Amino acid sequence: MKIQELITSLGPNAKEVIDKAVQCTTTEELISLANDNQISITELEARELLATIHPQPGELADGELDAITGGTAESQEKGPCPVCGSTNFVSNWEVYKCAHCDHVMDW
Repeated sequence: MKIQELITSLGPNAKEVIDKAVQCTTTEELISLANDNQISITELEARELLATIHPQPGELADGELDAITGGTAESQEKGPCPVCGSTNFVSNWEVYKCAHCDHVMDW
C-alpha cells in the first residue's frame, strides 16, 4: 500500500493515527496500530513505513531515492517491483533486482 493511500484510508482519524505511528519503533507496534484502525499491512510495508518515518542518518528513504533517480528506463517501462512497489532496480546485465527488497525481477 502506498503511503498516500494509507493516509487517505485513515479518514478523519489521520492526524491522530499518524501521531501514534511516529511513536512506533518496531514493525510489530506499527502493525498493531494499523490493526487497531482496521488497516491491514504486511511486515514489509511496516518496515518501509518505519524507514520513511525514521530514516537513518545519511540514508535516503525509498520514496526520496525514487524521486531523485526516477528508477531506470527499464524499470519505468516494466513497472514497479511486485513485492515492495519500488521503482529502483540494479542490474548485473543478466538480471534486474529490486534495490530495496532484492526481489529478482522475472521480466
